[in-house]
Amino acid sequence: ALVFSTALINARHILMSASIAPKLKGFSTGQIFGGLYYMADENWALAEKRARTHPVTPAYWFAMILPFVLGWLTTSTTGAIIGAALGDPKRYGADFAFTALFIALTAAFWKGRVTAWTVAAAGIASALAYRLAGPPWHVLAGALCGLAAAWIAAGDLAGKPIESPAE
Repeated sequence: ALVFSTALINARHILMSASIAPKLKGFSTGQIFGGLYYMADENWALAEKRARTHPVTPAYWFAMILPFVLGWLTTSTTGAIIGAALGDPKRYGADFAFTALFIALTAAFWKGRVTAWTVAAAGIASALAYRLAGPPWHVLAGALCGLAAAWIAAGDLAGKPIESPAE
């Protein structure tokens, strides 16, 4: 179950790479491989957001990646050294950090009805699967239902412009 859930959760990198790769037009092959090696949810989301209005250049990508990697290494090392001394992370609200990050990333990509259906379907399916089958099946159920809802909702809009957040 551990190997399956780890593979399932990390499979998102395949989809993220597939969506961002066409937007890396000015990159050499080495820059693409080096840059995508350090891709994470946060910098992928920032690059996708930028690609809506500006090109994603190697300078932008690596200027974004470098502080991310340095921060990751610094805070991971610090956490390994003094983390146990801090006690229960719930005391500081740190147990909610990943949930808050996910909510913020989702809000940044809000496109109206399509996003609403996608988030609702994924959330409901994940919650039901968690209750009925438990981990790691809730991740798969949420992902598949979210993809299906996005596909169906986008199909309804074929040939129509996607709603902007203001609509």
